[in-house]
Amino acid sequence: MPAHQARQARPGLPGEPRYSLRADRPEAADGSVAALRERLARLPPGHPSSPWNDDGSLRPPSFRLRDLELPLSGESRDGNGHGRSRPRPQAARPAAERAVGPDGDRPEGPAAERAVGADSDRPEGPAADTRPLVSPEARLTHAALSACRAAEGRTALGGYGQGGLTPAMRRIEAQLEHGRLVPGTEESALKSADRFSRKLADRIALQPDTPPGELADRIHDGVRYAFIFENMYYTVGIWQLADLLRRSGYELMVRKPMWHSEVCKGVTSQWRDPDSGARFEVQFHTPESWAARQRAQDWYRQLTDPATTPADRRRLDELHREAAAAVPIPPGALQMKPYRQEGA
Repeated sequence: MPAHQARQARPGLPGEPRYSLRADRPEAADGSVAALRERLARLPPGHPSSPWNDDGSLRPPSFRLRDLELPLSGESRDGNGHGRSRPRPQAARPAAERAVGPDGDRPEGPAAERAVGADSDRPEGPAADTRPLVSPEARLTHAALSACRAAEGRTALGGYGQGGLTPAMRRIEAQLEHGRLVPGTEESALKSADRFSRKLADRIALQPDTPPGELADRIHDGVRYAFIFENMYYTVGIWQLADLLRRSGYELMVRKPMWHSEVCKGVTSQWRDPDSGARFEVQFHTPESWAARQRAQDWYRQLTDPATTPADRRRLDELHREAAAAVPIPPGALQMKPYRQEGA
């Protein structure tokens, strides 16, 4: 039997209208879907859009695209392929909510990128697909650096007014006889989120019984400054700068001379800002000790990288020692005494 006769004699499928070869609409058909089916039925057998094979047999039904789609987060497919909301256990709460205290923040490095919680902990609805879960350390880092940014004095537009630590350090710098802030102070005053979170992660690993929020508060160099003094004015310059800081209302918490160190030269100190309550760091350098410290930054990052081999660590440590040994020690620097306020 010719294919077109076989097609004409074919009865309709259950639930479908019967098609004829007339140019008018199919029997019992009304609407655009029926008209489309009629037009498709008139296509020659073997046509890509024809419902008939070359031999006149009926082609199997095509897949619906929606049947091939994966369900959205928070949905599952029923037997007909329709999306259904997945019921969520009432007791489930995001892991970040269960683990984070009121300070919310995060560590640096790989720990900073950890996502917390399983899929069953994610909220339902549109927010489930757009709001990532962050680790407790990430939330702590964000909160701590937000406080540092407010204390440092940078505005939302990136400039400065009269308030904040950086404008205050510039005013103090103007009163110094011999010292100056290092170049690029405004760009380096705030610690990066990656380095802050890495430091926090290290402290959490070393002190697991201490609340992470308390450890974040103890990181004193979220805001930091460095002053340079020529060798012959180094010691007297430190005392003058320390006096100006005190007269500006800042409270000395810690002073740590490191001129005896084999790997790092200079003096670091920690101060408290009475207006914000934030701690900040002030370093005292000579031109040579500052240059050596800058060269050591890349070495330090490699030393703290877990992927660095023992042989490379020994090589980097030796570079540190060689660079520090080449720094001239200014007069009186070795006689400086450390200081730590009680409870600091």
